[in-house]
This record gives sequence, C-alpha cells and structure tokens, in this order.
Amino acid sequence: MNYIDSNIFILALLNTDEEGVKARKIISKISSGEQAVTSYLTLDEVMWKVKKFRSQKDAVNAAETMISTPNLLFITVDDEVMSKAIKAVKEINLDLRDAIHLGSMRKARVTQIVSLDSHFDHVPQIKRIKI
Repeated sequence: MNYIDSNIFILALLNTDEEGVKARKIISKISSGEQAVTSYLTLDEVMWKVKKFRSQKDAVNAAETMISTPNLLFITVDDEVMSKAIKAVKEINLDLRDAIHLGSMRKARVTQIVSLDSHFDHVPQIKRIKI
C-alpha cells in the first residue's frame, strides 16, 4: 500500500500536462481497487490549492470526491501523528507539513510515498515513488 501525497491529487485536478495524466492514472488505479492511504492534511492542502487556482466550489467538489474515493483511507491527524511529526522535525529536519505526512505514514505502517517532494528521499526507511 502506498501513501499518496497531496501534490499527486493537486496534479490530477489542476494539470493537463503529462504529470497530470500520470497523477490521474494513479487515482484511477485506487478507485479501481488498489489500496492507498493519505492524511486529512492532504485534504486541507488540496482544497487550499484548488481554491487558489479555481474556486471555493471546485475545492469543495474536490474534497467530496477525495473523501468518497473507494480504497483510499484517510489518517486522522491526532496526538500520535503529531508526536511522530515533531520528532521528525527535530531528527530529520523536515518542515512540519511534510513531517505530518510522515507521521501519518508511520501511523498507518506505510513505507512508500507517491510524491513529487524530494525531501522524502532522505527519510530513513521510506521509499519515494516518483511519477
């Protein structure tokens, strides 16, 4: 199972180039049965970006679509995730948002992340899958 970073959803929603096509294929595989996980932080980041470049209505539609995507599990950002995130900020020097994604991955016991973010390349025991 892979963790899906917010930039994959953002590309799928906003980009018409090759990366956007690849991102939409990833989301389609999830809808078709491939299990994946992400965080409620992802939902926040996607809504913010879609609202910035499109509209509030489009952002809400994107969030509703994400929440209803079959086979996509959302991790709640709770005390456990935040504790893991703060530890990652101190030990790995990640920014807090990336560290929250990492904390969510660790809570879900997922070791692979589909992401454009190269910061994850330097995280021990985590493999980044590029698109």
